[in-house]
Amino acid sequence: MCETPREACTGADAVIAMTADDASSRSVWLGSDGVLAAPLAAQTFAIECSTLSYHWVMELASEAQARDLRYIDAPVTGLPEHAASGTLTLLVGAEAADLEAATPLLGAISKRILRFGGVGTGTAYKLIINMIGAVQIASVAEWIAIAERPRHRQSLRCARGEPTTPTLRSRPHRVNESKIIEVARLQPPTA
Repeated sequence: MCETPREACTGADAVIAMTADDASSRSVWLGSDGVLAAPLAAQTFAIECSTLSYHWVMELASEAQARDLRYIDAPVTGLPEHAASGTLTLLVGAEAADLEAATPLLGAISKRILRFGGVGTGTAYKLIINMIGAVQIASVAEWIAIAERPRHRQSLRCARGEPTTPTLRSRPHRVNESKIIEVARLQPPTA
């Protein structure tokens, strides 16, 4: 077992990192005992799979490319069990030739590899996905807050089992795979 990223990747043909955020990624790659402090051969793959800021990804790409490394940004989608089973989806930004050369390696951790363009585009796409998800969560929270106001009788019903309206029977909206949200008639406020 290695003590530092530098020690772990010395002599490697490829380095793949997946950390929590920009600060941890910066430490892994640029720290005094980080990956880029190691004696890496020219054309070694530097692959970052974390969801990070676009600015940091582009800075890291520049640092890697200045050392003649092949940088690929490949943030992932999937759950921990997908990572364990090697069935993640990679959202890739890379030069086409670099991705082609790295595909056998990336195939070990993923079931799908989607290239969006050059370096940075995988990260940009992942950030868009996260933004859309955040908007959806905020919208549902706002919808629930409105529906639960006292002036709305029976405005929101969360129940287990089958929905009661024909529309929802044909297209149920599942929450946590066990609850169905059904919107009943919203009653306008009485004057």
